[in-house]
Amino acid sequence: MNCGCAGPASDTSISSGLIYRNLACALVASLSLAPVSVTVSWNVPMVLVTGLLSIFMVLIYSASEQVIANSQRIAGAF
Repeated sequence: MNCGCAGPASDTSISSGLIYRNLACALVASLSLAPVSVTVSWNVPMVLVTGLLSIFMVLIYSASEQVIANSQRIAGAF
């Protein structure tokens, strides 16, 4: 069954690697729900770090998607 992760043209199947990747992403996303002190104010360094971490997570997600897709293609080729 295709996962549809990269759109309708994706040929990536649901696999254990895909499930683990999604669980890791859910864990990281749940960290954003952690309670923070009310006295913390939004300042420029905090916004920059948050933005850079968000970009980093998107790159990690994209790279893991490509690794999973490539491993499935290679496994099906032999």
